[in-house]
Amino acid sequence: MNITFDDLRHTYAMTPIPAGDPRGTGEADETNLNRANGYELLAFINVFMRDYGLTEKDDALRIEQMIREYVPSCFMTRKNISNWLHNHWSDWDQ
Repeated sequence: MNITFDDLRHTYAMTPIPAGDPRGTGEADETNLNRANGYELLAFINVFMRDYGLTEKDDALRIEQMIREYVPSCFMTRKNISNWLHNHWSDWDQ
């Protein structure tokens, strides 16, 4: 299941990402995640859900909440954020 912008609980800058730019893939790589850009965050959430077999909208909203409130700001790459989320998934409930 992919979520859309309308599903997100918070407001984000909607700065378009050019085609072919790695920031638009959402893949867990060494690219920094701009947590304030809705396009980047949405792509990241949908890829994280796919990679970890998550299918519920509540899971997506939990990812959004964890990124906004709990993931330390020193974790900047999508790979580091993805690993942090995976390692701390059971630490927080919505």
